[in-house]
Amino acid sequence: MKMEHYQREITAGDLFSVYGTVVYIDYTIRRRLKLDTPVDGDLLREAVTKTAARYPYFCVRLRCGTEGFYYEPNSAPAAVLHTAGSVRLASAQTNYHIWAVCYDADELYIDFFHGLADGIGVSALTETLLYYHFQLRYGGIDAGGIRTLETPISPAECADPLDELPDVPLPERAEAPAGFDIVRDGGMTGAPTVACDVIVPESAFLRFTSASDASPGTMVAILSAKAVDKCFPERSKPILGHYAMNARPVLKAPDGHHNCLTAISLPYTERVAALPFQTQCTAYRGMTFLQSDPERVRPVLEYTNSMFRNLASISLLASRRAAFNQVLTASCDAYTYVVSYTGQWKRPALAQHIREFWTHAPGAMPFVVEIKSISGNLFLSILRSTKEDDVERAFLHQLTLNGIPYTVARNAPNDVAAFPGPEELG
Repeated sequence: MKMEHYQREITAGDLFSVYGTVVYIDYTIRRRLKLDTPVDGDLLREAVTKTAARYPYFCVRLRCGTEGFYYEPNSAPAAVLHTAGSVRLASAQTNYHIWAVCYDADELYIDFFHGLADGIGVSALTETLLYYHFQLRYGGIDAGGIRTLETPISPAECADPLDELPDVPLPERAEAPAGFDIVRDGGMTGAPTVACDVIVPESAFLRFTSASDASPGTMVAILSAKAVDKCFPERSKPILGHYAMNARPVLKAPDGHHNCLTAISLPYTERVAALPFQTQCTAYRGMTFLQSDPERVRPVLEYTNSMFRNLASISLLASRRAAFNQVLTASCDAYTYVVSYTGQWKRPALAQHIREFWTHAPGAMPFVVEIKSISGNLFLSILRSTKEDDVERAFLHQLTLNGIPYTVARNAPNDVAAFPGPEELG
């Protein structure tokens, strides 16, 4: 899509995250880290300056013209704010950047707009920022595997592999059956998102998952399904889990930062519920294995990619936004809960200075669990967008039932950054 004042076109992988969300929700991510010592604001500002120089493709401003959204370079300094509260990206407070760094006492916060990167992309920037901060603070930090100013920016970093996928025909498809929704179908009350941060010793959880023939991600999915089942035993719709999956390995594009995700669908039907617990775990692992097969993933990516390109070609901006909103609504209606797990942290030189690591996401769905693994613990952020906490408590009870120790670190309103609507981005 060509634009008169085009600076950087929205790539295929980011279309949905920009058009389908910026208009309707604050689609931002907050990485919340507790460090081993209080943050030095001056050193952090220096670290952010170096990090911004390493990632010029993140130093942009999102704009909305008459023809649609686009990015343009932003030469203003990336914001470093001494606050623990929620901030507003793409505003004067953050120099109109789509990311910002905050700090308070021994906590560090990285806020990022999902429309330019997914969790994998944000992780690379997180590693670089932590490297420079710890290097300035302590010295002697191993930079192995971390992108620094000495590491050239490769074309693969900036490329969006979804741009290379072919367009495929878009036949009319029968509407997929919606999963059980705890608000719409269960009668719970929609409310601003609350984040319940839970620490689980990794060794205890891994012993449990290994003995049950599960992985950490599929185990959290099963416990989420069982929690919903406990709260709503009488249902006319299946409990349907959305397990986020990194699609980069399928496309052989490990270095890119753009959104490159697909989903594994995990139904908790009456048949699955009737199975012994370990068999349920085996069934979920089997579903995950089958749906991760490149021969199944690639056609799904090609179809959704073609659909988003087709929507992005709608000439009237208002109509284009409305079309993306329909897809967003259908996507949210399809699932009961979401689980996202990015795997174990791979930088031990950084991990030694990190005590807690949480991922907070927007409340697009009534029940979401974000999982981080670092420093011998799993950090589960349970994000619920309901007034009632029944499902959250039922999930924690599943941990207790299965002998898994845990500690609730906090239970507070979600602190992700706000993001302006299109009228403010012009």
